[in-house]
Amino acid sequence: MSGDTKERILETALELFAQSGYLGTSMSDIAKQLGITKGALYKHYKSKQEILDCIVERMNQDRKIVLLKIIEQAAETALNMALDLLRHDRAQVRLDKQDLT
Repeated sequence: MSGDTKERILETALELFAQSGYLGTSMSDIAKQLGITKGALYKHYKSKQEILDCIVERMNQDRKIVLLKIIEQAAETALNMALDLLRHDRAQVRLDKQDLT
């Protein structure tokens, strides 16, 4: 349950930061939007800065995942191209050998 609450806090804070800006959003605003008390909010996060830090960290992790997927796809494409070249070269060598005989 705590994980779900922390997730809801981050999602709600992000929405409020997008609407009102970081400076224009208070911990009271976040708690009110969630329908919880400020005390309950502070039980999960010690400050608005900590909430922002968690949001930024998550965004960085998401970017890393996307980049790793891009790298993986590029590596797979490069490997397939190299294999295609090797197959083509092998076929060419067979043709060249046939020309010699």
